[in-house]
Amino acid sequence: FCTINIRRVLLNQERGILLKILTIFNELDINVEHVPSGIDSLSVIVRGSEFSLEDEMVLRDRLQIELGMNDIEVTRNLAVIMIVGEGMRDSVGVIARASHAIARENISIEVILSDYHEISCIFMMSKHEMNRAMHGLYSEFFLSG
Repeated sequence: FCTINIRRVLLNQERGILLKILTIFNELDINVEHVPSGIDSLSVIVRGSEFSLEDEMVLRDRLQIELGMNDIEVTRNLAVIMIVGEGMRDSVGVIARASHAIARENISIEVILSDYHEISCIFMMSKHEMNRAMHGLYSEFFLSG
């Protein structure tokens, strides 16, 4: 996976900015998986296999020219690990336990996404750290007493 991280002060106050950004992705035929956002930033998550370096250059140009976006950072080679369970919503601390298990493996989490219903939580990290993260999660949830 890849994240395209876009930053600008008070980005969330710009009416219609998400629509404008996603329209450019759509026009470039780049499928969007997720769009986590904050006050001054948003990240667009796409599949790395569907986002070439040429796509990146064209996207950067369009975001800069059409929307004045100058602070764009692309992070490639990210892995996704998802924890899933209907009971997560009613179990306090599941996401904290998972985050702690990954941290014990000395892995930096790049992105955390949780749906409103708390049925699933996605952790994104560098692809080369995925196996260690899975080991840490397995140990936390299946081997701990």
